[in-house]
Amino acid sequence: MIGGKFFVILPGVCYYNFQKYSGKFVNFYSLGISYKTAPIDVREKFYLTPIERELFLSEVKNDPRVAEAFILSTCNRTEIYANTID
Repeated sequence: MIGGKFFVILPGVCYYNFQKYSGKFVNFYSLGISYKTAPIDVREKFYLTPIERELFLSEVKNDPRVAEAFILSTCNRTEIYANTID
């Protein structure tokens, strides 16, 4: 825990809990591309480096509608998960 925020950083994984729930309804979203859905030349365009993942989460955490965000980016897939508050 850093500054009251929960971080998990593993190879290919970046997670940040923005702790903005306060009893509101939450929607869960996922967006992804994998070897099952796209050829490698397309997947390469969606690969996110560790720095790109951090930059993305830095932007997302400033959106008051987003409670949590999670990014998984490997050689076979890139997935983005988010909880939003109504």
